[in-house]
Amino acid sequence: AIDAHRLVTMPKKKKKSKAQLEEERRLQEEAEAAARAEAERLRLEKEKREAEELARWKEEQNQLREAELELLCNEFQAHKARLQAKSALLKREIAEKEEAEAWGWFLKCDTKINARDDADLNTFLSQTAETRIANLGDALDRAAYTASIALDLRRVMVEAKARGAAAKVSSCAEFLGRLYASNTDKLDFATARLLHLSDRYFDASSNEIMVVQASKQNDVALNPVSFGVWVNHEKRGFRMKTLDFTRVGIQCEVPKPIAPHRVAVRNIFVPYDEQSFAVGYMDAEELDSPYLVLGGTYFVDIFEMPPAMRTAKAFEMRPVTKLADEVNRLSYPALTPLSAEESRGAPATHAPFIRCLFRIPEGVRVSEEPIVGWWNDLERHWETEGIEEVEFSEEKRILRFHTLRVGAYSLLKTRVEDVPYQSFQLMVMDLAGSDYMTEIDGLPPPQKFAGQTRPECVRFSLTLRNGVRVVADVGETRCRLVQPTIPRLSGKEMPVSELVQRLGEVGIHIMPSDADAQRASQPNSSTPGICVKTALLEEQIYEEVASVAASFDIQNCSVNTALGAGKCVFSIRETSVFTGGNEMTLDFSSCLIEEDAGSTLSCNAPGKGIAPGSGVKSTVIRQAEKDGKPVEMDAFNGATSHLYLENALAKDASPEAIERVQQSSVVFQDNIQRLLRLTRPFSFC
Repeated sequence: AIDAHRLVTMPKKKKKSKAQLEEERRLQEEAEAAARAEAERLRLEKEKREAEELARWKEEQNQLREAELELLCNEFQAHKARLQAKSALLKREIAEKEEAEAWGWFLKCDTKINARDDADLNTFLSQTAETRIANLGDALDRAAYTASIALDLRRVMVEAKARGAAAKVSSCAEFLGRLYASNTDKLDFATARLLHLSDRYFDASSNEIMVVQASKQNDVALNPVSFGVWVNHEKRGFRMKTLDFTRVGIQCEVPKPIAPHRVAVRNIFVPYDEQSFAVGYMDAEELDSPYLVLGGTYFVDIFEMPPAMRTAKAFEMRPVTKLADEVNRLSYPALTPLSAEESRGAPATHAPFIRCLFRIPEGVRVSEEPIVGWWNDLERHWETEGIEEVEFSEEKRILRFHTLRVGAYSLLKTRVEDVPYQSFQLMVMDLAGSDYMTEIDGLPPPQKFAGQTRPECVRFSLTLRNGVRVVADVGETRCRLVQPTIPRLSGKEMPVSELVQRLGEVGIHIMPSDADAQRASQPNSSTPGICVKTALLEEQIYEEVASVAASFDIQNCSVNTALGAGKCVFSIRETSVFTGGNEMTLDFSSCLIEEDAGSTLSCNAPGKGIAPGSGVKSTVIRQAEKDGKPVEMDAFNGATSHLYLENALAKDASPEAIERVQQSSVVFQDNIQRLLRLTRPFSFC
C-alpha cells in the first residue's frame, strides 16, 4: 500500500511576468550588442594591424626592388663597354674565319659548287635546269653530285640554326628543295628515255628487260644513288616476280596484278631525305612531323610504258609521244594514273602486297621494332598505315617490308624517343693532359684540337630518355664525339653543328623543336607536353652559361622543368680540374636565371620598372640538390640577384676562376652557345 502522506508533489512553476520577460530580452540584446561591438573592435584592430604590416612589407619590398634595380642598372653600365667590345671582337673573329675559309676554298681550286655561296648555287641550278641528261649513268652521277652539294648545304643550314640566323636557315631550305627537285627531274627524264628505248636493253638469255646501276661515290659521307628498273615487256603470268637489284642494295617483289600489264617498275635509293628535310629547322605547321628520317629514301614506282617500237624491213619505227620525255606514274593496284587520284586514303586490302628491300647505311641505329613510313604527297607528311611485316637484319643491314602503295619510303624514328633528357652536364676539361675523367666515367681524357692554341675545353654530356649517353669534347671552334662509338663520327673533329646533325642522321636526335616538346612527356607522366623556356630566356641562358664555361661545371636540376617558361634552375660549381686534377671537387650551388618581369620581387613591387638590357637576371645560392632532395625555391627569396652570371658567382669563386672567365676566348664562348642553342638542355632537362 502507498502511504499517501509520503507522496511529495512539486509546486507549480510560477509564470514570468511580462516585465520580467522584457527585462531578460533587453539584457540578452545588450550582451549580444556588446559581443558584436567587441568583435568589430577586434576586427578593426586586426585589419589596421594587417594594413600596417602590409604597408611595411610593401615599403620593404619597394625598397628592396629599388635597391635591386639600382644594382642591376649599375652592373649594366659597368659592363656595357666590355660587352660591346666583346661583341665587336666576336664579329671580327667570325669575319676573319669566314674570309680564311673562303680563301682556302679558292686556293683548293675545287670545281665543286660552294654551298655557302648563293650565287654559285643559283648558277648551278640554272645550268642544271637547262640541261637534259638522257644517259642513265650520267644522270645518276649528276644526282650523286647534287646530293653532295645538298649535304654541304645541310651543314650550312644547321650552322645557321646554331647561330640563330633564321633568314639563312630559310634560304638554305629553299635551295635544298630546288636541288632535290632537280634530282627528281633528271632521274625521271633519264628513266623516260630508257623506257622509250627499252627494247635496246633486252637480254635474250634471261628474256628480261632489266637495268641495274649505281652512281659513282662522290662523297665518302654519302652512299651512292642506286637505280633498278624492270620492264614487263610481254604479258605473262606469275604469282610473284622478284626484281633482283641487290647488287646496288635494293630489291622488289611485284605480285600477280602487275603480270597482265605492260608497265615498268622502278626502284631508286637516294642517300637523303628530300621530303621532310626542313622539319625541326623552321617553325611552320606544314613542316611539322613526329618522325626523323634515317639513312635515306627508297622509291617504288610503277610507270606506264610508251608505245612499243615496230620494225619495217630495216627501219625502226617508234611512236613519239609525251612519254618519250616524261614518265607517267601509276597507282597500285588500280594501275591508273597516280596524278588523277584525289586522295591517298586507305589502300585496297584485298590486293597482294609489294615486297620491298633496301640496305640501311652503316652507322644508322635501327631499333628492335623498326618503323617504315610512306610519304603522303597530298598531305605532306609521313604515314605508316598499310605497311606490314617490317624486319631488319643487323648482320646484312637489310630492311624488308610489305606495302600496298607506290611512292617514297624511309626508315623512321619518332622524334620524342630521345627527349626529354635524363641528365645534362658541362664539365671543364684540362687539355694539358688530365686523365681524371678516366677514373670517374671510364672515358678517355680529352685530346688537343688541331690548330687550337688556347686552353679552353669542356666535356658535354647528355643522357637521353632512352638511356643512350652522348658525350663530346668541345674546344674553341671544333668538337669531338667521345661516346657512343659510331663509324665515321667517333674521334673526328668537326663543328658542333655538324656533329649534332650527323648524330640525327644515324638516329640520335639531340636537336629538339618546340613541336617535339608538345608531343613529349615527362617520365611517369601520362600528360603530353613539356613547358619549354621562352626564347628570350633560353638565349640569355646560353650566353650566360657560355660566358663562365671556362671555369665552372654545370649540371641539370630536377625541379627545372616544373618551373614554367620564365624561370630556369641548374647546379653550378667552380671547377677543381686546374687545382689537383679534380681529385677533390667543390660542392654544387644552385643558380636561378629568370625573366625579371616575372620574378618574385618584381611582382611584389610592381610599377618600379624592369631590369635593363635583356631583362633577365641571375641568382646563386649555396643550397643544391643532394641525395635526391630537390632544391627549395623559397631559398632564392632574399638572395642578391645580378644582371650577369659572372657577378653572381664572383662572391664565392676564387680570383683565378674569375680571371679565367674574363680571359676566355669569345670564339670558344660562341661555340658553346651554338651547341646549347641546338640541343636545348635547359628546356628539355
